[in-house]
Amino acid sequence: MAAISTRRNGSWVVTLRGGASGANRRTISLGKRNITKSSARAFCDLVTAIEVSARGGGLDAKYEMRLRGLPDDLHAKLAVVGLVNPREPSTLGRFLVRLVRKAPTKSVRKYRDAAAILASYFGARKRMADVCKEDVLELRRYLLRDAEQRRGSGRKGYAEPYVNRLCGYGRQFWKKAQEAAVVIDNPFLGRDIPKKVDGDPSKKATIDEHLTGKILEALRDREWRVFFCLFRYLGLRGPSEIFSLKWEDVLWSDRIVVIRDPKREIHGAGKGERRPPLFKELLNELDLLRRDRNPAPTDRIITRCTTSTTNCWTQFFKVLARSGVEEWKQPAKSLRSTRATELRAQGNPDHVVNAWLGHSERVFREHYGQVTKRDYDLALGAGALRKAHAHTLESSGTGRDGDSGEPQNAREFQGVPPGAHGDRGAKWAMRDSNPRHPRCKRGALTN
Repeated sequence: MAAISTRRNGSWVVTLRGGASGANRRTISLGKRNITKSSARAFCDLVTAIEVSARGGGLDAKYEMRLRGLPDDLHAKLAVVGLVNPREPSTLGRFLVRLVRKAPTKSVRKYRDAAAILASYFGARKRMADVCKEDVLELRRYLLRDAEQRRGSGRKGYAEPYVNRLCGYGRQFWKKAQEAAVVIDNPFLGRDIPKKVDGDPSKKATIDEHLTGKILEALRDREWRVFFCLFRYLGLRGPSEIFSLKWEDVLWSDRIVVIRDPKREIHGAGKGERRPPLFKELLNELDLLRRDRNPAPTDRIITRCTTSTTNCWTQFFKVLARSGVEEWKQPAKSLRSTRATELRAQGNPDHVVNAWLGHSERVFREHYGQVTKRDYDLALGAGALRKAHAHTLESSGTGRDGDSGEPQNAREFQGVPPGAHGDRGAKWAMRDSNPRHPRCKRGALTN
């Protein structure tokens, strides 16, 4: 049990006897601060509750909230006597530095850039618990307003999608702080703080069959051809998936390619692996490259990607520029988007295409769906056929009521020309949807 007392200088002291660490007597000095007797007694009750919970019981929600709201110096004193674990640094700068160090290798740069912006705006010495939602809203307004000023002066500013993504990183950072008991609330939550990044349709390019053939004709090196075909026909995400792709992942007998993405493995079992077919367009290029190299099963297929963050597209477009092929925006995403739309147009079920390419239906609709020239050709082609058929009927003078252009009967409306069934067309001239035989007298079938 804990007890409170005062020293000669008037400061409050909490004394512990028979604590969990085995010490006979330990003291916690509350310092020379303006602490009332009720506040000191409340702190003493908190210490007693922590001692009781350490013996096997759970800490009450009321005391849990009070423990999270303790200042860092008092929490550190509880940690010294062994009542609680040391708290993560609560200042924004120290916490974000430690968080960036623990981040996955592929996310370090993005985490570091986002942490630098947050620390420079809020201040590295500011406590994370002191950041409220109004501060976050002001951060958004500042970044968007600063972006407009930068664009007006000719300098590059922050686009709204990037600001949304930055708020997404902020939500992740404060969630980690909640798990570490540094903060109670997450100021980045709420619909009034957008975090969703929508795709930009102006940056989406369609790499159709004609352009694909032109690109393959310009690529003389076999590895560059395989590099392009992997993105074009398997919809690879770069550079993580193409860096981890090895020859042992190509199952020649089953005509399947096993694609692993280490970045998505953290989302659960099976999320980091997909098995698309080894399409014939890729099969020929891979087989030729394998015959030239005679590689080991553990060798990487694309050797130009020396690390998981290597950007090979700059060199790729330099090779294409020699043949007059222009560069397109978001190369990997555009190729993936083209393939996802193409596979659906070929009649493959939606869930099958999603499983092959490793995304959900929602992601396809928001980021990968395209309206291609083929869609317009199909629509205009069907319209041209209807127009040609109508012109034939007009020139023959059948099936039309004068020059009104309206269908005279249901058969013509359905696209069936009169007389399509031989002599029956003359006997069964349909004037409405319920025809009557010419020999049947009117009213003969009525009772």
